[in-house]
Amino acid sequence: MNKLGCALVGMLVAGCTCPGPQQAHAFAPRDQYAAQIDACFAMDIDCQALCRAAFALAMDYAITKCVVTSADDSGVALEVVYFTPCGPD
Repeated sequence: MNKLGCALVGMLVAGCTCPGPQQAHAFAPRDQYAAQIDACFAMDIDCQALCRAAFALAMDYAITKCVVTSADDSGVALEVVYFTPCGPD
């Protein structure tokens, strides 16, 4: 569920909590994520698959930002911002 949807549900359903955005940084080694790294460099939208894999984010987590902050022959450094699903308290 996206941030807006979570906020709307939170207003309609008592006890729905909507956590704020989560931010994380990690290194994705090329030997483990080569296909995802290459796809990310070829098309920005494909970076979400790399972030999902590198950070082990479930499909129901809404990724709002996934960027390569640095790269070298050994892999890429990533920054991700995402929202976890809303749920009851």
